[in-house]
Amino acid sequence: MKSGADTALLYDNLKHEGSENRFQDILGKGRMYMFITQGIGSILGAFTYTIDPNLPMWISIAFMGVTIGVVLGFEEHAYKDDAGVDPVTYMEQIRDSGQYALRHKKFVQLLFMPWHFYVL
Repeated sequence: MKSGADTALLYDNLKHEGSENRFQDILGKGRMYMFITQGIGSILGAFTYTIDPNLPMWISIAFMGVTIGVVLGFEEHAYKDDAGVDPVTYMEQIRDSGQYALRHKKFVQLLFMPWHFYVL
């Protein structure tokens, strides 16, 4: 969520609850915890690397799996767009984006061409 989607999601949820005045406090605390865990993770990553060079990668993959599970469990509040149309769900957006991308030859080539150079 490096694009700012996390900030928008936080603000929209707080606005839905009528608590948008808490936005800066919650965002600040969230970023503080993020930086603390990044620091601890860096130190632990260096330590686990001394045990096995592949161990930090496997731990990261496990945490990414947990994160994906948590994020896919988020619930979106029902908002209508400017035309009054109900928006699609998050999973529908992912499906539609994947179908759109895979229908375009140039994107598929861009996605799979590097495999030819590095795998073969």
